[in-house]
Amino acid sequence: MGDRYPYDLDREVLDELRGFYVERYVDNMDSKDLYNYVFDTMMYDVEKQTDREFLRDAMDYWDDHFDDIVKEVQEYTNRSNDA
Repeated sequence: MGDRYPYDLDREVLDELRGFYVERYVDNMDSKDLYNYVFDTMMYDVEKQTDREFLRDAMDYWDDHFDDIVKEVQEYTNRSNDA
């Protein structure tokens, strides 16, 4: 593998190659693949956060509706536990 893939590319070429790779990779995804990729990536990110960091982000995102969302999730989890 070492002879076929030169690792001595300069930083500018390597950075451009990364951007080109990501652009092409995303461009070839359909909307379902893109949704799944973003969902998985965001779940990974929020699972790495502390509870406090996650709640801060969630409160910022839902703003005035945060309490309503929490109630909705609590109702959903209660229904799921009763089933």
